[in-house]
Amino acid sequence: MGLPARSQDPYRVPHASYAILEKTVGGWNASLHRVGYDWNAAARQARNLGREDWARGIATGRMV
Repeated sequence: MGLPARSQDPYRVPHASYAILEKTVGGWNASLHRVGYDWNAAARQARNLGREDWARGIATGRMV
């Protein structure tokens, strides 16, 4: 679980990102991907698992 964010806050973005690295005959190829992230659902899941600290961080984009 990461720390997603909202776009109106400079520390938060509304997507998750990942990279895929593939070894090719000539070296390496990297592709970057962004996907939507339901940070409200992630915060609820963290809260349901007893991780209020993570839920707060996910909801606000800041870990205390």
